[in-house]
Amino acid sequence: MWAAEEGADLEALLAHPPRSCSYVVTPASVGDGEAAVRASLAGLPVHLSPAAVWPDGVLERLAEHFLYAADLEVPIEPFATAAQTIARGRGPDLWVLLREELGRDFFVDVEGRVSLSERWARQGFFFGTVHDDLDTFEASDLWQRLAAWRPHVFAEVTACATCAHFPTCGGFWLADGSDESACRGWQAAFQLLADAWRTHRDDLTDAPS
Repeated sequence: MWAAEEGADLEALLAHPPRSCSYVVTPASVGDGEAAVRASLAGLPVHLSPAAVWPDGVLERLAEHFLYAADLEVPIEPFATAAQTIARGRGPDLWVLLREELGRDFFVDVEGRVSLSERWARQGFFFGTVHDDLDTFEASDLWQRLAAWRPHVFAEVTACATCAHFPTCGGFWLADGSDESACRGWQAAFQLLADAWRTHRDDLTDAPS
C-alpha cells in the first residue's frame, strides 16, 4: 500500500485517489485533526505515526470519530487494531502493529546503520550496520535494552506496570526513556475505546433474549 505522508496534498489525493493508498498523519501535520477526518470519510485509511506527544485533544477527537462516525468505512490505525485487542482481551500490541517487533523488524538508515525503527534511529540507537551479523545485533546495547523492557516494567513497578492499557500498548512510548506524561493523549484515546467496548458489551448482556 502506498502511503501519502506529511505534506501530501490532501485535496489532490481526494480528487484523484490512488487505488491503494493510506494517509499518514504526524503531530506536525495533524492540526486539529480535520484533514485526517476528511481523508477517512473519503475512503483513505488513516495511519497515525508512532509519535508519543500530539496536540491536546486531537487523539481523543480521532478516536471518537473512529468509534462513532456512522459513514466511516476505512480503518484509523492504531485505533482499529487496538479496539480488536481490547474486545478480544488478546491480540497484537503496538510493538507488533507499528512494526517494532524485536527480531522481526529492522530499519536501515542512509549510512547503513541498522536499528529497530526510524524513531530509535533518530535517537541514535542502533544494533550495528548492514555488515554485521545477527549475533552482533543481539549483543548490542539496544537489543539488550529492548529484550529486557517487559521484565523491567514489572520488576521495577514502572508507570506501565499499573497502566490499564499496557496489554494494548506494551509500554511502547516509554521504552525509550520518555517521561510517563508523554503518552497521556494515547491513554485518553485508548480509554475511549475501552469504555465504548464495555458499553457495547453491557448492552449485549442486558438485551432481552
